[in-house]
Amino acid sequence: MLLNKFLLVGGSLGALLVIMYLNSKKSVPVKAPISLDELTEKYSSGCDKMITEALEVNKDLTYISGYFMITLDEDAKKVMIRAQLFFQTKAGEWVEKTSTDTLPVARLKTEDLQEIRKSGEIKYEVEAPESEKVLSHS
Repeated sequence: MLLNKFLLVGGSLGALLVIMYLNSKKSVPVKAPISLDELTEKYSSGCDKMITEALEVNKDLTYISGYFMITLDEDAKKVMIRAQLFFQTKAGEWVEKTSTDTLPVARLKTEDLQEIRKSGEIKYEVEAPESEKVLSHS
């Protein structure tokens, strides 16, 4: 009799744990769509970090210019994000650093997604971080 009560309690507890586990899998928060401004702000710090790290690793480099571009993939299901940064050595040789990322189109606000579709590409110039403007011209 004691064994039956133990199994009943254990079985109920086990079932409760399984239900809690399954419910935890269902309640994944959905991220709200973001604007182009929010997207560029998010990736701006990444561009700054790329520039800073490149200049720290190679003291011979000077940051010259760069671009941050947002487009759609061929199927218009993903937002393609690309940073293209240009450096020059003291000897005059060019060095290019690139980084790419993708996001599902559902992550962008509808009006911003329409803007990308209309223009084909959104392109921003990337300036050196303030701290690097002094370092790269020394």
